Amino acid sequence: MAVARKQVKQEARRLYKETYGRRNHVGDQASTDAVNAIGTDVNGVKTDLDATKGSLQQLRGETEN
Repeated sequence: MAVARKQVKQEARRLYKETYGRRNHVGDQASTDAVNAIGTDVNGVKTDLDATKGSLQQLRGETEN
């Protein structure tokens, strides 16, 4: 009976570690995906700002001439 209890405890620990490890991986992946999405958003905003800056410079050049 003691051997069976020990095996059950060992299996429970193994399953807990396996489950907990997977949870952390999923959480890490979600965090990585969120950071990548923000990076993409920032790059899009930078592109838009650069285009606006170029447009303003052209307008200033046209009005100053």
